[in-house]
This record gives sequence, C-alpha cells and structure tokens, in this order.
Amino acid sequence: MRPVIHPAAGLPVGPLDDGVPAQHPGRPRLDGRFVTLVPLDPAAHGDDLFVASQGPDREALWLYLNAGPFPERAAFDAYLASVAGRDEPVTLAIVDNATGRAVGHLALMRIKPAHKVIEVGSILYTAALARKPGGTEAIFLVARLVFETLGFVRFEWKCNALNAPARRAALHLVKKRDLVMAPLAAALQAAMDTITVCRVCGNLDSKNPCTVCSDPRRDPSTIVVVADVADLWALERAKAVNARYHVLGGTLSPLDGVGPDDLAIASLVTRAHDPAIGEVILALDATVDGQTTAHYVTELLADANVKVTGLAHGVPVGGELDYLDEGTLTQAIRSRTTMG
Repeated sequence: MRPVIHPAAGLPVGPLDDGVPAQHPGRPRLDGRFVTLVPLDPAAHGDDLFVASQGPDREALWLYLNAGPFPERAAFDAYLASVAGRDEPVTLAIVDNATGRAVGHLALMRIKPAHKVIEVGSILYTAALARKPGGTEAIFLVARLVFETLGFVRFEWKCNALNAPARRAALHLVKKRDLVMAPLAAALQAAMDTITVCRVCGNLDSKNPCTVCSDPRRDPSTIVVVADVADLWALERAKAVNARYHVLGGTLSPLDGVGPDDLAIASLVTRAHDPAIGEVILALDATVDGQTTAHYVTELLADANVKVTGLAHGVPVGGELDYLDEGTLTQAIRSRTTMG
C-alpha cells in the first residue's frame, strides 16, 4: 500500500489501497504465549469445550451467540460438527498453553477478500479464558493474522454495548438520591466552583498558580511540555521529573482544524525566552499529530537560549520484541545506546 499525503498539511492521512485482494485465512494455526488457536476439531476439542461451557453461568456464555446453551452432549456435538471444517465461517478452537485444554472458540466470518473486510465473531470464552491474558491474546493473534499476513484493511468485531455495572451504579444513585446523589451533586458543584486553570502552565487545580508552579522544590529551569492535563498527571504519578509543566491543550491537527492559535503555544514561547529557563522537554505522543507539534514548537524555539529535548521512543520496560510494531522496533534500533 502507498501512503496518501494531504496536499495542504503534507502529512500522511492513510493508506491508498493497492487493489490486490486479501488472502482467505484458510485454516490457520496461531501460536501465542498464553493460548494457541487451531482449527476446531470436534473429536479433539469436544470434551474440553463441553465441560468448560457447563455450570451456573452457562446461560450467559451463549447469550450473544446464535446457538446454545447445550445441557446435553449430543446437541453440543451436533453444534460443533456444524461449524467445524467450513471455509466460512472459519472456526478456531482456543487452547490454553498451560493445560493443553480447549477453553473457547471464535470464528472468522463475513470474509470478503476483494473488499479486504473480515469479521471475528461466534466468540465463546469460558470461565478459564474470560478476563484472562489468553482472552486478550486470542484477539491479538487473529488481528495480527488479518492485517499483517492476509492483507485485510478492515477488521470488524461487534461487541455488546451494554454495561451492567454502570446500570447498577446509576440505579443505586437514583434509589439513594438523598444519601448519595445529593452529596455527589454538591461535591460536583464545589469542584466546578473551585477548580480552575492555572494561569502559568494550564494545569487544573484549586489554586492559581497551581500547586506544581508554586512548589519551590521544583526545578525552575526546566519546562515539560505536554498535550493534555492527563499527560501531566501521568508523569506526576510516575515521579519521572521534578520540573514545571506547560499544557498545550492538544496537538496540531490540520484535518481536525486545530492550528497553532488553538493551542497554548504562544505562551510557551514567551516562557521559554525567560533567561531562567535552560531546557524545554517536549513530552508529546509518538503520533503524527504529536510529532508534528513537537517539530513545530522546536522551530519556534530556535532563537531561544534553551535546550529542546524530546522523549525517547523504543522498547518499553518489560516489552517483548515479538509483540511490538515495526515502527517501535525501528525507532528503538535508531535510538540504541551504549551498554556498560
């Protein structure tokens, strides 16, 4: 595929389809760290899946599937036989690597190689797989196959939009409105009345200037530039830096109509020209918009007597190379450091 460059911004906005159809998935085997996906075989996986799909939560397992539940083995075997070995949907058993037992299944369906569209569905996650690393890895393995190996550009996964815990919380607030909702509303009103935007850095706080800007223990010679207050809080939680901040309020995005005048860039330039400032750290996302903003700010600070630095990009702590994308690996190689 060839990148499309936006004529006004000069930035890549997405791939241009090369017209070559995607490949049919066939009957793949996908090996992961926690689980392995293999073509569903009723003889090999039937016992494990039947046992794992029983129990008090049996009804919930099949709620969003077009079959089941199956209290009797004969009906379950007939179901497996009807979905196994087909060209579409391609049903895969999910096998737990630790136990060697089948703990669920999923299927690749609505396969349209000419349009490069495919869907994953018929997802059965038993208790041994639901809310476990293997459940997440199963979707990752399928997505990697679809995009990187088969050449699809659209991968559909229709999920349940209902959120039972949120519904229960809302119902609890209504039932306990005098004891819970009224104090909550008062607290929200108090927050709205007291929380303000720091006139120096753009942080949110109950005092102005904010706690960070007024803290004498902070290094006054360093400014850490972030896109959003959430990024500031993330750095504070990590205790990664003992400096002061500047919140831009977003990143440049020509496609979304966000330009320099929409961000707190002018005030940053003013702060950076203060003789007391020695370094400006651009702690911006490693995205097209984030890096475009970083380059733009760097050019504006060229005449300021400050050192402009950016975050290192590469392999995260605890990261495994096999799970990283090509861009991260390339940047990690380019930014390699001397050992020892």
